Amino acid sequence: MSGFEGTSKMFTKTAATLLTFGFFLGQFPVMGGQPFSSLLGQQARASSNDLKLYNNSGGVFAKILPHVRKGEIAAAGAVQISVTIDFFIARIRGIEAFKKGPAVLSIDKFSDPPREQDLRKLDLGKKELDSLAGCRPGRCPLKLSSEMMNRLPRTAATLGPGPKLESEFRAALLNYVSSYVEKGAPAMMTYCDTDPPVQTGREFLAVLGQFVWLEKYAPLLFEALRDPRAARPEIDDFLYWSKESFGLKPVVSVTHVLIFKTMVGGKQWAFIASKQIYANHYFDTSLGLTVLAEESADPAHARISVAYFNRSQTDGLRGWFASIERSIVEGRVRASLLKNLAGMRDRLGKAYQDELAINGRRPSTAR
Repeated sequence: MSGFEGTSKMFTKTAATLLTFGFFLGQFPVMGGQPFSSLLGQQARASSNDLKLYNNSGGVFAKILPHVRKGEIAAAGAVQISVTIDFFIARIRGIEAFKKGPAVLSIDKFSDPPREQDLRKLDLGKKELDSLAGCRPGRCPLKLSSEMMNRLPRTAATLGPGPKLESEFRAALLNYVSSYVEKGAPAMMTYCDTDPPVQTGREFLAVLGQFVWLEKYAPLLFEALRDPRAARPEIDDFLYWSKESFGLKPVVSVTHVLIFKTMVGGKQWAFIASKQIYANHYFDTSLGLTVLAEESADPAHARISVAYFNRSQTDGLRGWFASIERSIVEGRVRASLLKNLAGMRDRLGKAYQDELAINGRRPSTAR
């Protein structure tokens, strides 16, 4: 398999995971009585034909957005789903079940505060453990901080790959997550696997800058994404880790999810953000955003509109074949996003109807 073939296949799977990965919060003014359609037109660059597809019952559309930097992939889409906002959010809070699928090899939430047992199901795998012994700054097959780079190869050289090295990786990752919870953005990792190193905090702020329109309408959330240290009772959040199958290598990542509900034009809206704070392969940073808008408040005929946005900065799409590779990747990302939006619509819609049948007019929202 050639380099760009492997990368293209990796991004095909990326689109599926980005959909369930995360989301963003905000508040939008009512514009012409159609705030959601205005949002799609302005931020998702939806055409009149896209809006026709979206407005059809069960319609779905997806678009590739212009990239700002080399290595960036940006996409947006929308779909209507026959569920309530509270039902959707309850599924997100149960992230382990929400993301369940053949590509998700293992997943778990972090406690508050994070604890050692939260990572008990995480295993890197033999190939990853073997590669740690030769890691050094500027040359390592895994994305690691300088602290990890000093700690893990030394342990690998002394003890060899095995359970003790696995425990050392878990301990190093736990230390990082705990530091992020305590110190916020200043604690975000600097990847030292390349020269020059990659400062993930700076990379994330560059991606967040592409969502600058949210700062005007949702300053509280925008600030929470920029600096998560301050407690905000209006925002519900949690962290989770996952190990997922991505093309050539599985990816271990840690994600911070933030959930916020508000009212727009007399109707309930909700915003869910997903901020990547670590990934051991492929991704320097990523921000996902889902906007939920209530269309029908009747539980028996529930319906919401869902807009999804994602911008991810990758370590690929920068070589001689970048333009060809990007064309292939973006086509597959759009196709995958269409498929996964439709799949989410069908899966959640069925689950909602099943709960209605069991519980009557009000399905369970506890997770």
